[in-house]
Amino acid sequence: MQFKLIPALLVFLGSYFPLAIILAIQDIKISSWDSNICINLDKCHLPEFHNPWTSLLIFMITGGCLILTFSIFKKVKYVYQIKIREAKPIPTELINYSFPYIVSFMGVDYESIGKIVGLIIFLAWLFLLTYKSQQIIMNPILLI
Repeated sequence: MQFKLIPALLVFLGSYFPLAIILAIQDIKISSWDSNICINLDKCHLPEFHNPWTSLLIFMITGGCLILTFSIFKKVKYVYQIKIREAKPIPTELINYSFPYIVSFMGVDYESIGKIVGLIIFLAWLFLLTYKSQQIIMNPILLI
């Protein structure tokens, strides 16, 4: 199936919404992580970011593309009914999709709570991908 430019861009950018969340969490200032857990809504403060405009812009663009993609898919009416007879799994797709996420953790610093929380979200997301796709991620050392 061949995508046109705009739909391809929407699908591509929307698929990286989880990465935008991870990077935004990593951008939160340490002083925000040091504050207490918000129990009373009157005393809650939004977290402070090192680069608030960049984090928010990327979060909004990827989130908007994801929402727009899902809304377009809901509205599309198919003229023909198709029946899929067989499908072939492509195991490299999982690695190709997760590679940008892995790159975002090249500088994981255990003193930065934002990077640790981002790493936990990344590992949870990768687990959900492998669980739903029923594929096992190969050990990178074995791949080498």
